[in-house]
Amino acid sequence: MQLLPKTFGVLGGALLIMSGALAGLARAGDAMTPLEPADVKVGGEIGRRIDVMINNNLLVLNADKDFLAPFQKKDKGGGYIGLGKLIDATVRFAAYTRDEKVLALKKHLVQQAIAAQEPDGYLGMMQPAARMWGMWDIHEMHYVAWGHLSDYRFFSEKPSLEAARKIADYILQRWPTMPKNWDAKTGIATHVAVTGLERTMVALSQATGDRKYADFCLKDRALAEWDLPIVIGRRDLIQGHIYAYMCRSLAQLEL
Repeated sequence: MQLLPKTFGVLGGALLIMSGALAGLARAGDAMTPLEPADVKVGGEIGRRIDVMINNNLLVLNADKDFLAPFQKKDKGGGYIGLGKLIDATVRFAAYTRDEKVLALKKHLVQQAIAAQEPDGYLGMMQPAARMWGMWDIHEMHYVAWGHLSDYRFFSEKPSLEAARKIADYILQRWPTMPKNWDAKTGIATHVAVTGLERTMVALSQATGDRKYADFCLKDRALAEWDLPIVIGRRDLIQGHIYAYMCRSLAQLEL
């Protein structure tokens, strides 16, 4: 059967009316109910892959040797380990599974990281001369704070929140000491060198109610005004780094 333009108009009008009515009902009667990770069990292929990741990867890592030891020794001049990302992932897997082994690993990682934190708040792996401005110290540090914030979010661990706050304060206090033309000297744009920093600061501001962390993003990092054009390929200062680009975009959204 061939539908004439008039018929399309009638059908389109009816669909608009129906969608408007349904939207009104949804607004009137629906409410979003947050669920904890442990309240959901993922099945199918994605669920299988989560289980494989936990049992065949996470739980067989040598976390003490490969992740924690550099933060205990603090003798590096540069580099990146990813301890904060490991803590964040372990926290989330622990919240999801409530598995005793995952919970024990989460607790161990968090406690050992906090034990490695210095009185001034530094929680990284760099020797004193390379702290903050050695690549990738800020990136590493703030992700450790992010991982501890996740522990506070999912397990209400106040020591983790305090550790995250000390890291952030360490960064904020030393931010004005950034070397002149730091990006030109390193060959890496500042927003790439500190990828994810603004997200951590915004999250910490939300967790503590302290505006200074969000204000740092607004004033020192000009987050609200940031609008980097899309860059094809990794050009000067690797500006086209999509991971760094998306982190700042997410931080703007969360701010």
